[in-house]
Amino acid sequence: MRRTTTLVAALLLLAVVAASAAVGPVAKSTGTPLLVKPATPYAGAGLSRLENLDAFLREYYGAVEVAMPGKPLPKIRNPAGQDVDIVYFDQTYKNLLVRGAGVKVVFSGDAIAQASAKLVIDVELDTTPSVTEAVARGTALWVARLKSGANAAMKNDFAVTFSTLVVHRTGLSEGFKGINRLAWDVRVHSDSLLLSYSVVVDAKTGDVIDSTSLTQSALYRELRHWPSSTAYWKEGQALPTNIDETSFLNAAGDYYNTLFNMFAWRSYDNKDAPLIGNMFMNDSFVCPNAYFDPTVNMTFFCTGLSRFDIATHELGHALTMCLDNGIYEYASGALQEAWSDTIAETFSQFWNGSGYYPPRNTSRGCGDPSKRWVCGDDCEVFNNGLRDLYNPTCYGLPDSVSNLFCYPYDEEGVHKNCGPPSVLYAVLADGGQLGNTSYTGIGLLKAFYIFFQAKYQYQKSTDSFEDYAHDLTQGCADMIGKALKDQYGNNATGIAVTQADCDVLSSLIDAVGLTTDPCTDYKFWGSYPRYVPMEGTTITVLTEGKIDTQYMRLGNATLNQKASLWAPSLSTSGWNQQTPFAVPAFAAIGATDASNVPFELASDTAFTTKPALDADWSLPMKLAYFKQATISSLSPSKGDESGGYTVTVTGTDFANFEGPCTSYYRSDTQDCLLCVWKKNDEALYTDFAGFINSTTLTCVAPASSGSWNVSITLNAHDPTNWLPFKFVGAESSSMEPWPTTKNIIVLSVVIGGCLIVIVGAVIGFVVHRYIQKRRNYQQLPQ
Repeated sequence: MRRTTTLVAALLLLAVVAASAAVGPVAKSTGTPLLVKPATPYAGAGLSRLENLDAFLREYYGAVEVAMPGKPLPKIRNPAGQDVDIVYFDQTYKNLLVRGAGVKVVFSGDAIAQASAKLVIDVELDTTPSVTEAVARGTALWVARLKSGANAAMKNDFAVTFSTLVVHRTGLSEGFKGINRLAWDVRVHSDSLLLSYSVVVDAKTGDVIDSTSLTQSALYRELRHWPSSTAYWKEGQALPTNIDETSFLNAAGDYYNTLFNMFAWRSYDNKDAPLIGNMFMNDSFVCPNAYFDPTVNMTFFCTGLSRFDIATHELGHALTMCLDNGIYEYASGALQEAWSDTIAETFSQFWNGSGYYPPRNTSRGCGDPSKRWVCGDDCEVFNNGLRDLYNPTCYGLPDSVSNLFCYPYDEEGVHKNCGPPSVLYAVLADGGQLGNTSYTGIGLLKAFYIFFQAKYQYQKSTDSFEDYAHDLTQGCADMIGKALKDQYGNNATGIAVTQADCDVLSSLIDAVGLTTDPCTDYKFWGSYPRYVPMEGTTITVLTEGKIDTQYMRLGNATLNQKASLWAPSLSTSGWNQQTPFAVPAFAAIGATDASNVPFELASDTAFTTKPALDADWSLPMKLAYFKQATISSLSPSKGDESGGYTVTVTGTDFANFEGPCTSYYRSDTQDCLLCVWKKNDEALYTDFAGFINSTTLTCVAPASSGSWNVSITLNAHDPTNWLPFKFVGAESSSMEPWPTTKNIIVLSVVIGGCLIVIVGAVIGFVVHRYIQKRRNYQQLPQ
């Protein structure tokens, strides 16, 4: 069990914090200071380091609990010239990890020099789960399989590697004040798909709260020919000649030497961890891709992708794992991508010479022949360019927080929204025109030291853009007047950070809007479900914008409801709002066409302020009502255990739910046709149903054995009748139940707009499916 220290003193208001300390800005997501820096190191007479920490947290943060003894960051040649130890302490609550919350403490001896924190002070939870760990693990397997998009055989390769009970605080990464939820954090991995996920399941309701990707990596390098685990090239052997191999080895060598020469930092962990490249992946499901896998601490590259920029980008993720272990979602995920691009482009300019100098035209126009700041310029697979740090808009990325991609469909938002911090760094280094202002650059070396200091000493795992602005500001202040070394380890004579440099940084922070609230335009994304039963149900309306109350006009009914910020499950856009509306029965709204019932939304009773519609991403602003279905026959009613054949279901009142299949609020699937097979309340298998007409649909039988019972329900109504199906053949079966847990989830709310065929007696269940509308765009692999 994690050892903790519990601070039980009454919570002190920020207004009465001792005047002897500089207290930084307050995090919007927690209401607590991001930084506390005492005028002199904080220490009590005769107190140990951890006793000082107890007293310090009690004074500035109140009754919080942190895990002891903490996680020391590797010591380096501190860029700010300070002889300090930095230790990160996870926050806990009754011995449970508060996911993403903690404090990065700088110690001077046993005294506290400063603390950079993201601490949640208002946790009051019953820590007894209602949903078992086994059920949560089954749910996580289900989510991972569906998110992967793989075929059925490959989906079954997913396995749970770890699960634990945690406190999940919504809003930490996004930058809004959320709520605390008791949850299971389940880690799922697939060796064949090379994918890893963290799936967070509400321990009280079984809802999927969050699901994030975990796939982001003496000099020792290795090459392995994927999927072999045996090295075919090791440090000291004659260098290979293949461009894929030499590109990775050059990138890994320059990465190691830069960190060591500038900071005395050895490899990504400061412990000389080997830099291993798994080359020549050719899996059609994975490729084209490249990533660092923190579960094995290796990089993986599809053929043609192990180029310098991409290799150093992935090794930048490895550095993140050791410095702040950022959570890969929302702003904190975008900051990780921006940091890895910073590593890639900085090291390219340090080591790759021609093509990167002189700097580009300060107008920052697209089409500049220079390769400087173009990430992936050496990768033919992506047409020699993935992102442009100097002008992100050249590749369709935002260059300010006001232009972030806020729609909830984009699972790759961490890549697309890395533009604002990227352009801030590039213009800080080189200067250029941004908005209506022309900036003079401070130089690449100074810019990199500032950003490294901010990451090393201040950045936390769930920093929002605004939090990061304060990290950079403090990092720059630390570096003023400090001696610097260049990438070769030489003293950078005559080069030092000045207050004027920090003033330029401050202006650029304002120019890209790093401290402004993201996603404030009032836009309509969709209603979930779009298909509702004739007797009515509760739907969720998803919008962008900071709206307090929304009003809906549906036929002759006018509804109003409070809106709330929320991070929709299976989505990486957490800057939107949900508003639940209790939709009346069709007979009560005075409409004539049940299949097409338009509605209006507004933020005022007069319906003068209405949300805008996005031409690419908004769903139609209308609902459709449907009748409950019944089934009368299955053909065939028995089949071979190998599965894979069509079963025709006949009945009445089948409806064609056209999607898109979504899962934005709870872990339910909405607005799509599904077949669900169940036996003895044990094995549950789901797949799409094929709509033929209102009396006929088709399902594909899974591989299984024995007798099953089949019923149908629309929108999770109780089954009306049961029909048997029998699998015949050999007793053994290759099918792995999907998932294998008993009573995977009991449905606590009505699933919206799903046509579901159930095999076995089921009263409540939750089904996952996530199909998203996508734009075609290039992305640097995670």
